[in-house]
Amino acid sequence: MPTTATSLTVPVSGLSATDDRGVTGYLITESATPPSATASGWSSTAPASFTFSGEGAKTAYAWAKDAAGNVSAAKTATVTITLPDVAPPMISAFSMPASSSSLTVSISGLAATDNVGVTGYIVTESPAVPVLSAPGWSSSAPSSFTFSGTGVKTAYAWARDAAGNVSAYKSATVTISESDLIVPIITFSAPTANYVYGPKITVSVSASDNVAVRKMELYLDGVLKLTVNSNAIKTSLSMNKGVHVIMVKAYDTSNNVSSSSKTVNRFY
Repeated sequence: MPTTATSLTVPVSGLSATDDRGVTGYLITESATPPSATASGWSSTAPASFTFSGEGAKTAYAWAKDAAGNVSAAKTATVTITLPDVAPPMISAFSMPASSSSLTVSISGLAATDNVGVTGYIVTESPAVPVLSAPGWSSSAPSSFTFSGTGVKTAYAWARDAAGNVSAYKSATVTISESDLIVPIITFSAPTANYVYGPKITVSVSASDNVAVRKMELYLDGVLKLTVNSNAIKTSLSMNKGVHVIMVKAYDTSNNVSSSSKTVNRFY
């Protein structure tokens, strides 16, 4: 037999026996106890292989018998059997908070077990099995995961072993409402010049935001003149001769506020 094998069934080579009357049977066992001539498993020809009961360092005992029922002494062969690891790890725990105000969400309790040993962890946003060469595998369970965007998101946790077996996933769902810190942008369309004429001037201003503009306020020389619950103002302002400051404030739905001013000089 070979000295090593990766299967429980190991090939047998060169098994032969002689007898003064003739060999009538061959048998291989894992026991050093001589088998009876009537034991099951005897064959009239030398077997080409033998199947062991398990892996590890094993000894096989070869026997022969004749027609009179005489059984030979054993001849032994030792083989070390190391079976391939085909059992994937199993994710035993994985959890995330139900909601988050950040794209980076904490992970608690990510753990996995394996018949040999877990060698890597990865968390993804896809239920597709990650390849072994995918970036993101780590030797220890991650403490957080960064999602690609806001909304209702599902994370998939995986584990791998040294043989390259990848576990089934365990998932966690989190609703992400990232804090809006971006202020609105204000654009003046009118007046276009810093010099104006006449007692009334047209003011046209709009605002944009990454989410939505909630309201706008129009001030003249620090005095509130108009409030609108929209993203645009178009109105007329009365003013005396001289220099004046037109200021607009815009508020978004997260109450972020921005302001923009324009200085004008009324000549007559």
